[in-house]
Amino acid sequence: MTPEEFSAVTAACDLLLRGSGPSVEAVAIPWLHVLNEHPSNLARYEDLLLPRAPMPQYLRRAIRIGKRQLKAQWDAPMLLPEAPSGVDVVFFSHLLNVDMLDREDDFYFGDLQAALEARGLTSVMVLFNQTGVAGGDLAGRVARSLPSGRFLLPSADRLGQDLRTLRGLRPTAGVLNGVARKAPDRLLRRVAKQAAYHALDVGTLSNLSLHRRVGELVALLRPKAVVVTYEGHAWERMVFHAARQAFPEVNCVGYQHTILFPRQHSALRRLGKGFDPDIILTVGELNRARLLSRLPEVDVQVYGSHRASMTSDPPRASRPTRCLVIPDGILSECEVLFDFAIACSLALPDIEFVLRTHPVMPFSSVARARRRFQRLPSNVTLSRGGAIRDDATKCRWVLYRGSSAVVASTMGGARPIYLSLGEGELDIDPLGELREWRRVVRSPSDMARIVAEDSNAGEGQLQKEALPAVQYCASFATAPRFKSFCSTLGLS
Repeated sequence: MTPEEFSAVTAACDLLLRGSGPSVEAVAIPWLHVLNEHPSNLARYEDLLLPRAPMPQYLRRAIRIGKRQLKAQWDAPMLLPEAPSGVDVVFFSHLLNVDMLDREDDFYFGDLQAALEARGLTSVMVLFNQTGVAGGDLAGRVARSLPSGRFLLPSADRLGQDLRTLRGLRPTAGVLNGVARKAPDRLLRRVAKQAAYHALDVGTLSNLSLHRRVGELVALLRPKAVVVTYEGHAWERMVFHAARQAFPEVNCVGYQHTILFPRQHSALRRLGKGFDPDIILTVGELNRARLLSRLPEVDVQVYGSHRASMTSDPPRASRPTRCLVIPDGILSECEVLFDFAIACSLALPDIEFVLRTHPVMPFSSVARARRRFQRLPSNVTLSRGGAIRDDATKCRWVLYRGSSAVVASTMGGARPIYLSLGEGELDIDPLGELREWRRVVRSPSDMARIVAEDSNAGEGQLQKEALPAVQYCASFATAPRFKSFCSTLGLS
């Protein structure tokens, strides 16, 4: 997809979302929220640009809805916490794998709940189940009572509720089909037709189910603030809208916790007071400046991140000849990077390549889905997990594409090497603004050239070259500012 095509698709989606005023049903359609230029996101829109758009896959949609109903049979009900006097904050986060239940802190919000409790404030952490394990098997392990409450959000509704929701969505699908019939250009016709199809799909059902549940929760707890991980998804807007309907005094807060791509879109455009955050908390000054350049009227404050790297380790010539490989938590990105790393390992047998996966996509899942990764060359190994910094400080290079983990890896002294797929791909490099230290590869021969150059470079030369990149990464995220969090949200 070209930059011009990307702009045209996002403009068409926004036109349909806003219309004469965005409706809950339209905003609930996840397909209309174009996140950014990452290939995993753009894949949903490639059909729009073909000479002839394929027929919507109605059978696949029916299968997805059927799977949703099976999931509902094994889910646990939403167990609302008892809070007679309300709570101060409700967080919405994600349970990525079952091992996270053994941790006291949250993957995204760290120990923020414990810090609030120490200050005499109450909170509830609502978790989306992304483990693949039935909610009924996990609900008891997740549950914690106030003052630092926690529970698992049900993944699906029963059949009767889904049928009622689908009936309520038919007018929205009808309006979108009407736009498709009357649209003045081909792209808008296709976007409207696909949006009508997705209006009756599982993602929209899930978002409207979330809207209803958030309304029930907020009406009961009457929190001073609801805080969501903020990336531009439709579900985030559902939380804001439902919370305001249930309790108009609530503060709606988005925590922008990761990188912003050059063409980041849905998180950086307004849909109206009912759906927009009152406050955006971000990880550092760099992203705050980027957000304010697009959203000058929004209150954007730096909160920081518990995963911020506050110190740096210099690159050293004495480090092992090892390259860390860090894909996003997306199967296709694991394939791209792992295939390239294996090709490099065959061309560079003296270099060790360490594969490190995202918590949502453990290597065992990748190997089950793509059996070629079940047998690896002898110089391709797996990370033992733990902090990304621990891996990075033991490596000379880090091979990446769209993962924000490259920031911590660069702070750890590894040279960042971005894998480009060629001229036809939109750049998704989180460090694309860097002109020094960072390298770009497209082939194993490119990798071999970088390895040879670094092997012949002196340690002082490497450290001098790395310094601007380390300073840049240090500005990406700061340590959590708890007092600022409380004052910004009006917490006593």
